[in-house]
Amino acid sequence: MKCLLKYPWVKLPRNKVPGGKGLMGAWMRLAARAAFRKGEGHYCGYDNPVVPGMWVGGIVGLKAILGLRRRDAALDVLRDLESLGFLSWTLDPPPKG
Repeated sequence: MKCLLKYPWVKLPRNKVPGGKGLMGAWMRLAARAAFRKGEGHYCGYDNPVVPGMWVGGIVGLKAILGLRRRDAALDVLRDLESLGFLSWTLDPPPKG
């Protein structure tokens, strides 16, 4: 029998995400929006390749997922989650034009 504590990932349906504040609540909301299969993420006219466990989007979408109003607050949450080892992230520079 497999040890249930050692699964590399868990599917979290969006309609079953428990409400909660703090970093674990933020992580669960982000995890529920992550891709569950390889494909393309479409955001603001851009097609981005995604792999399982990856989320592709912009700051506006991130703020909406986390329920925050300020860009700096959303980025602070990502920094905190990264420092705890829950996720890794990059922020592309804004497009010129």
